[in-house]
Amino acid sequence: MGICFLATLGLDLDLSNLKAGTDYVGDGRTLQQEYLLGNFPFDPVDSFTVKLVSLHAGSPLLEFTTMLGRSYTVLGSPDLRNWTALSFQIPAEGSSALMRSYYYAPDIRTLQVQAIQPAAGPQMLFFRLLLQ
Repeated sequence: MGICFLATLGLDLDLSNLKAGTDYVGDGRTLQQEYLLGNFPFDPVDSFTVKLVSLHAGSPLLEFTTMLGRSYTVLGSPDLRNWTALSFQIPAEGSSALMRSYYYAPDIRTLQVQAIQPAAGPQMLFFRLLLQ
């Protein structure tokens, strides 16, 4: 079944020859990275994306799809060189939402998180997610 599937994608690979550190579709992500992101690893259009939904007082509302069993941490940077973990809330939890330092995904879902700007130091202008 797996070999037939790979052949339909134009990949003449035996399953025993798959290597975790190889980018098979040329999208810049290795097989291992695709797996960790929860992507379909042989589909170049299936990719993990973080969408900026809105900004409120400089704090971004970010949206992404979670993968079961993965943890997500929001990072912010004022200059794209220095990155800091940011606290965030999940707006869907309402006005009493907990302040979080990471989110552990119990399932696959589209999630929105509101990153909080640090009280001291430079304003964060760039944002990304750390996936573990």
